[in-house]
Amino acid sequence: MTEQQIKHLTEIKNRFSELVSSKYKKGAEEHGGFLPDKPGLIDMAIEEAVDQFVYLHTLKDQTVLSREGRKVICVDMDGTLCEGEAWTEEAAMNAEPRTDIIEKIDELYKKHFICIYTARGDNLMPATLAWLRKYVVKFHAISNNKLGCDLYIEDKAKRPEEL
Repeated sequence: MTEQQIKHLTEIKNRFSELVSSKYKKGAEEHGGFLPDKPGLIDMAIEEAVDQFVYLHTLKDQTVLSREGRKVICVDMDGTLCEGEAWTEEAAMNAEPRTDIIEKIDELYKKHFICIYTARGDNLMPATLAWLRKYVVKFHAISNNKLGCDLYIEDKAKRPEEL
């Protein structure tokens, strides 16, 4: 396992341990820890198990359904979401928004995974995020590396047949 996976597993174990301890203490307070003294325990446990089964299958179905037809769309910043190019913090903060494009991206956000991507350097990412929040651009992720996706929306692209 990677270091990240080990850390994640440790976090899961710690959280599980906290939940078990809390549940155990609550049960001990409720019925003194002697389960046969709790009326209807078996029926309640069966009902809980059925509820969990239904919840998990519903969640699984809804997760599968929510991904059907959903595309990953990468949207460029400069020249697409805003006018011109921004290579300084001041330019990034003061770029003129293209509200017509932002409105279209907001509509796409409802059905697709939107990733903002930009050629701006790491030093401009805080200003870029501030600008996106200022103009309420809806997105799921942001990157300053070009990513694989289903569709790129940008101002400088050409299809191969347009060459």
